[in-house]
Amino acid sequence: MAPETELSGPDFANILTVRTHLHGDRAVLSPRGEIDCASVRLLDQALDGLPPVTHSVTLDIAEVTFMDSAGLHFVERLHDFGHRRRIPARTRNWGSQPSRLRELVRRP
Repeated sequence: MAPETELSGPDFANILTVRTHLHGDRAVLSPRGEIDCASVRLLDQALDGLPPVTHSVTLDIAEVTFMDSAGLHFVERLHDFGHRRRIPARTRNWGSQPSRLRELVRRP
């Protein structure tokens, strides 16, 4: 895999783009746009495409403008991926709408 790749699909070219940045054995997935049930498969493709030598993965959602439950389920898959590979898997830069969704689902 190249140090930086970008995924987008014809069905969601204006909805979501996912950049994968490789820094040695560390990977950063940087989606830009909306994460919903129609576009989340691009994130799945990016995660599945990481090289076996990846020793940590971070989902940087600074440029995510909208996220529904599909995005939250992807975060769970990200953590499962890290657990299976025994590597750190984390998120960072939660924007306002994704943060509100995350807080909403945490409430009792």
